[in-house]
Amino acid sequence: MGVWFSTADGVVCSWTYFPKAMESPTGWPGTTCMGNIPGLPDSVPDTGGLGCARVWPRPVSSEFVFDRHGGACPPFTGAALLSPGQKIETGDATRVVGVNQLLACIDPSRGKGFALRQSGSWAF
Repeated sequence: MGVWFSTADGVVCSWTYFPKAMESPTGWPGTTCMGNIPGLPDSVPDTGGLGCARVWPRPVSSEFVFDRHGGACPPFTGAALLSPGQKIETGDATRVVGVNQLLACIDPSRGKGFALRQSGSWAF
């Protein structure tokens, strides 16, 4: 089952939720967010690809990384709006939207996650 949400700041996040997949480290689908990523680190190179910036998990390691693309973001329609103060929990991961362009995702079972915020976005 695909799960999507968007923020009022122009970010959309998605993941595929398969409860059985949570049993395998290589089966974890992770959360990908794309759009107007606030505080994108200057060290993130522009891949020259189409589309917009994103944060996504590498396969197998689940390490979150950032991409910068030179293209414009498409309009995000059909994704439920998650407002500041709201969160979504599935499996082991929690995604939360805060004020001032804050969006965070954490998977404590893997010790992985990211925080998107105007003063500087980062992944761990």
